[in-house]
Amino acid sequence: MADATTGALAIVAANAAAGAWASSRHGAVAGRLALGFGAAGVAGALAGSALQRLVSGEAVLFLLALVMLAAARALWRGRPGRVPPPPGGRAGSPSSAASAWAWAC
Repeated sequence: MADATTGALAIVAANAAAGAWASSRHGAVAGRLALGFGAAGVAGALAGSALQRLVSGEAVLFLLALVMLAAARALWRGRPGRVPPPPGGRAGSPSSAASAWAWAC
């Protein structure tokens, strides 16, 4: 299972790096905000790694599944009172991605 986790981490990291690079080319990256999220992610990863030793691997996977289900439910429901963005721009363009992000938040 460790090989699968390592492989998944490498795939996620590569996708995140590619997305960040593409977004930075269009000037759509807030550097200070990105550093803040990165620092919070590192702190969370270190804390999670330390706490993981206190529970079994099955319990960690079960809790992860619960968090993923809660996140999926929240994304599916959206925020009340939000109106979807109007159609426009081509799919994948920075303007359509930015408007979709603004709508989701």
